[in-house]
Amino acid sequence: MAEKKFYAVVTRRSPSQGVNTFPALLEKIEAERPEVPIFSYLNYQSGERIFVQPRDFRLQAEGFGTWLYEKGKNGKVVGLLGANSYEWLLAFYGARYCGCIVLLLDRTADMDILKDQIVRSECHDILYSADVQEKAQKLGEELDAELYPFEKFADLATMGREMIDQGKLACLEQTLCGDDLAVIMYTSGTTGISKGVMLSSKNLLSNADCVSDLIDLRKDQVHLLPLNHIYAIIGHLVALTNGRCLHICLNLRRMLVDMQTAQPELLLLVPLLIKNMYGLLWQDIRRRGDEEKVKNMIRENHEKGKVSNARKREMFAPYLALFGGKLTEIISGGAPLDVQLIHGFAEFGIPIQEGYGITECSPVLAVNPDTWIKNGTVGMPLPGHEIMIENPDENGDGEICAKGPSVMLGYYRMEKETEEAMAGGWFHTGDRGYLDTDNFLTITGRIKNLIILSNGENISPEELEAKLYLCKAISEVVVYEKDDLIAAMVYMNPDNLAANGITDGEANVREFISQYNRTASSTKKINNVYFRDTPFEKTSTMKIKRSFEKM
Repeated sequence: MAEKKFYAVVTRRSPSQGVNTFPALLEKIEAERPEVPIFSYLNYQSGERIFVQPRDFRLQAEGFGTWLYEKGKNGKVVGLLGANSYEWLLAFYGARYCGCIVLLLDRTADMDILKDQIVRSECHDILYSADVQEKAQKLGEELDAELYPFEKFADLATMGREMIDQGKLACLEQTLCGDDLAVIMYTSGTTGISKGVMLSSKNLLSNADCVSDLIDLRKDQVHLLPLNHIYAIIGHLVALTNGRCLHICLNLRRMLVDMQTAQPELLLLVPLLIKNMYGLLWQDIRRRGDEEKVKNMIRENHEKGKVSNARKREMFAPYLALFGGKLTEIISGGAPLDVQLIHGFAEFGIPIQEGYGITECSPVLAVNPDTWIKNGTVGMPLPGHEIMIENPDENGDGEICAKGPSVMLGYYRMEKETEEAMAGGWFHTGDRGYLDTDNFLTITGRIKNLIILSNGENISPEELEAKLYLCKAISEVVVYEKDDLIAAMVYMNPDNLAANGITDGEANVREFISQYNRTASSTKKINNVYFRDTPFEKTSTMKIKRSFEKM
């Protein structure tokens, strides 16, 4: 069936025809809900929650954008390198008022990676936060780039407002087009060279609209994801476009304080954060001395049969107060999610809706809708988008390809790579998967990660990794080929071992793999297992980089 193509087109309804530039978004928010704060954040020293009103934010963004415009930055690429903060958001929106192209930079990235991305994107201006001052200064010196620290942005915005009062209106009177290049983000580069994904404001805003067609996002949120990633950009946009104040967590180490203050109903997360939250929940339960009590409650719910999520949340309310007490659902994206975490949170009445996305598609392509969650799948394609499975095998498994308003403009200064990715008018994701009869998508792995043995067998490492994650001793694992056999590299977090009462982690893992091998097919047996003392290096969305020293 290699030549066959299987198509699935979902057209429940067209994406909403809303605004398609970021300045227009701010103006619409102010007009429709002037009294509802647009953002909030905590002052960790005083404990005060700071609220930002739409008009105040719009005026500051206009001012900062005007200051940039009068400095001659219109149409230029500006690099945004910093921690989650009000200033980060001010810089992003101000740059878009100016007509700048925003280069999203990961503050945790190595210097060589940052220099490469800045040079390749022809960026000569870097906006940075205090925590990366040393890194920014080195970049400025080595690349002859102009530097603008976050702490000066309020003053620059004020200067820009003064310019507006003096009649300098060119910035605000220019016509911005939703189809123009707005954002560049380099792919994480888990394998191969990274590519600068070019996205328009229309790409991003239409993606937020389409996600809102499948999920009710009119819920209070706490934003935990790093704002330099496209998933995080969409995360904050869906809150804004659905009329909610978005609380920004400024420090992940303080996320519980933020959640207990802002009391989110909904969280958009990556699997690593979900796993950490689940661990913190059980850690709190054990601290209270209630582990057996909670396990008995869960067991009784299973015996009763159908117990509603609302009833479960009521039963476990003292423990869910850890997350603010109002959390009703979690949306997961960015990487595959351990099904045990889905089941684990479901026991407490909190469903997890998995989605699927890729930076080149702004990023969401599919998500489990509120009305129909199929665990193990990443949901339905977004309305107004098409998904094709190219060259499917006998099981319908092939490369996932997509069309729709969220698909990128192309790769920056990489015409050949753009043509290859957009062959036949479809964006080729590089991911493998299949659609079931209900048009729900299941991801089976990355094409580039595929292990091809000498006997011609194709093995998806992600499939085997998902099975190994069922072992409680394993915190992180990568499956790979070694000497024409399947090997696994394992990291065991000591805190995780202690929390699960495991005294000999290596023995536990080896016994688990031995049990797995008894039922696995000969080509999918784990022949060798190796252990490492440190976690794997990860991308900004916490995906493991597969380029590590193999044994």
